[in-house]
Amino acid sequence: MSARRILLGLSFFSQTTEVTDTLRTFTGLIGNGSYEVVLGLENEKPRDDIGLVLEALKSQGWPTCYLWDDLVNRSALQLLSPNSAKPFFATFSYGAAVNRLLLLALAADCEYLVRLDPGTGSPPDIAALLDRHIDALSRGKKVISAQYSARVAIRDDFVPEEKRQ
Repeated sequence: MSARRILLGLSFFSQTTEVTDTLRTFTGLIGNGSYEVVLGLENEKPRDDIGLVLEALKSQGWPTCYLWDDLVNRSALQLLSPNSAKPFFATFSYGAAVNRLLLLALAADCEYLVRLDPGTGSPPDIAALLDRHIDALSRGKKVISAQYSARVAIRDDFVPEEKRQ
């Protein structure tokens, strides 16, 4: 059986350290015989603003990375009719972030999308977890989800620094 192609998708803003730390924990999937893993990164910044992330990923050994950045977003928005439904917008939306990652998975010819959040880490046996999830999908499930452990659930991305306490 050939390796299943999956896109590890991650949306981020300015959490450079969290992004690179999170993806470092998933490098065990690189070269795994069961999965061919590519990255999909989604944000609204110009590519020059995320150069540190891209350099870190090269040093981690990721073979392929698809990037949805500001330029891609602006170009894609121009292709949409002003009167059509919008799968994404010029500004942030949680739904748009997911849709962008789904489009990256299609562009990367991936069979599966595995979404990650900055600040999370890989489970001890990620390949076994993926096997269980893919098995559930093959039996008719539409969406499979796991839960975080050892992570503070409070989000403060949009709270001014002085108010976070």
